[in-house]
Amino acid sequence: MIVAEMIAVLAEEEGLPVARRIGLGSTRLTLEALRRGDIDIYLEYNGTGLVMLGQPPMTDGDAALERVRELFAPLNLTWGDRFGFANDYGIAMRRDRAQALNVRTISDLTELAEGLALGIEDDFRTRPLDGFEPLTRRYGMNFGDIVDVALEDRAELYDRLIDREVDAVLVYTTDGQIADFDLLLLEDDLAFFPVYEAAPLVRDEALVRFPQLGEILTRMAGTLDDESMRLLNNRVAVLGEDPGEVARAELIRLGLVAGVASRAARQPLVVAVSP
Repeated sequence: MIVAEMIAVLAEEEGLPVARRIGLGSTRLTLEALRRGDIDIYLEYNGTGLVMLGQPPMTDGDAALERVRELFAPLNLTWGDRFGFANDYGIAMRRDRAQALNVRTISDLTELAEGLALGIEDDFRTRPLDGFEPLTRRYGMNFGDIVDVALEDRAELYDRLIDREVDAVLVYTTDGQIADFDLLLLEDDLAFFPVYEAAPLVRDEALVRFPQLGEILTRMAGTLDDESMRLLNNRVAVLGEDPGEVARAELIRLGLVAGVASRAARQPLVVAVSP
């Protein structure tokens, strides 16, 4: 959401008409919308691009980008340069629960899984090569309970973890909640999860129709690392700030748009209460 808003703001600064369809749906739905021409661009990950076309995952980011560019070219889709961060999958636990069970790696869950509950997003369950079933096969795990949430509601997984409704959850490694809640990210000791480096995936026709778009994406290349994305995600997911405002403030900080970012002036007082 944040990076999509950054692209939208930069496009508007160049005078391009922008219609936001941010949060459209699952990976498959969004990719199909791109191929049909319902949308022109979205943020995708090279690891996901491989999996969606039935290719084996890779851990080499450069090789993965080169391969998806080859695979998607016949579909008239172009992968731009990477934004600079990787948003990998991971499994996280409350630190006290992990310590009580003496768990540090995903393999440590194998003997315990039948007595544990795992929280995942529904999109992860359907992924053919890097999803739930391949993960449990690789590690030889059989969880006693699986709790699914909709992809758009994946933040609920953290609530369920903190409330002790589940023992472990699927996370993205740039999620701000991992540090904010002092969770333990388990080591992927069998190297199951491939690299997921973020890059823009664009319809070739859009690059022709809007020549400025290619230049905009070039300006964004390499500007966002893992730590900066964790901080930005934390502002939205934990502190409740508006993704569009966070995006504009980051563009100002990076010197990509003019202005002065003042969080105090732009953000309302946010008050949180227990249900």
